[in-house]
Amino acid sequence: SSDLQDKMNVSSIDTMDRAPTFKFIQPGPSRIVFIVKDTEVMNLQQRWDFVRKALRRTVVYDIPDGAYVAVVVFNSVGSTATELSKVDSDHNVRQRIGSSLPRNPSLVPESNKCLLC
Repeated sequence: SSDLQDKMNVSSIDTMDRAPTFKFIQPGPSRIVFIVKDTEVMNLQQRWDFVRKALRRTVVYDIPDGAYVAVVVFNSVGSTATELSKVDSDHNVRQRIGSSLPRNPSLVPESNKCLLC
């Protein structure tokens, strides 16, 4: 065919300036929000204790420095246990966030839970 004549396929697009452009993007710090159900069913089989310990261990030992962490609890209403806070090597901030859940779960029945409230 005529477009393969002389083993060349030059179109008008190929003659335009095709210098590549690069855009470098640096990822921002992680934003982690723990959303914890706080109803009476969490009293069964020490679930609340397990959740509290898991949250504390995760925040204190596993979240990387520079990340932002918040904790939200919900039952029939939602509430913020801790605002979005930057964690770093200061263990006081990590301990405060990790210990932000109440010692005991609420007595709100499981049937009244509302994630969208």
